[in-house]
Amino acid sequence: MEFNIYSSDIKDLNEELDRKFDVRDEYGLLIFRGDGRLEPQDAYLKKGGYYVTPTSYVGIMMDLQEQLLRLNEQVRTLEFYVSELQGKTDA
Repeated sequence: MEFNIYSSDIKDLNEELDRKFDVRDEYGLLIFRGDGRLEPQDAYLKKGGYYVTPTSYVGIMMDLQEQLLRLNEQVRTLEFYVSELQGKTDA
């Protein structure tokens, strides 16, 4: 196997790599929430995005973001429940 690399191939290599690693270049801005985090897959599809393979890096990150959102909601619910219980015992 032989590779031929020309100076024109690597002239803009850094810019090319930056563009390829930028998620916005491939998926657009719809993939991000207002706070800059990735949308979960379902929310992204509802906004007009297209299917992201769950086993891709972006798909895995989207799944992790969905898990974080669910866990944050559970924490808020538990904090409210604990504060309600504390209010009942203080009275």
